[in-house]
Amino acid sequence: MSTPGTEVLSPWHAGEPFLYPAIVIRVENNMAHVAYLDGDIGTVPVDTLQPPPQIQPGTRVSVNWKNKLTYYPGAVTAMVGRAVEVQFDSDGSREWTSIAKCRFGTGGPTTATTAAYQATDPDFGEPDY
Repeated sequence: MSTPGTEVLSPWHAGEPFLYPAIVIRVENNMAHVAYLDGDIGTVPVDTLQPPPQIQPGTRVSVNWKNKLTYYPGAVTAMVGRAVEVQFDSDGSREWTSIAKCRFGTGGPTTATTAAYQATDPDFGEPDY
C-alpha cells in the first residue's frame, strides 16, 4: 500500500480521526509523502495509511461544504467516476461533489479551525497555483 502511485486514505496529521483520499508520492524511513486529492500534500507514518473504500450507496462520508472548512456528515446515494451524490444527515438534502471533498471515519469535530490549519500549514490562505 505504500508504493508510489497507490491510492490510499491518509490522515491529515498524526492523531487525526478522519482519513482523506490521497496518492502516495514516495516513502522514506517509514514515512509516506502523499498528495491529497484536494490539492494539499503531507507526510504521515506509513502505518496510518489505509486502502481506499469501495464507495457505493450507503458509504458514510463527511463533505467539506464549499471549501469553508466545515464538514457535514451524510451517505453516498450515487456515484459517477469520482463524483458522488451525498444525502446529508442534517436536513436530508442531496448534493453532488467530488470524492476529493470527502473524508472518511468518525470522531472528532466536524469543523476544522483556521488556527489548526495555520499551525501545521505555513502556506494556509495562500493560493494553490
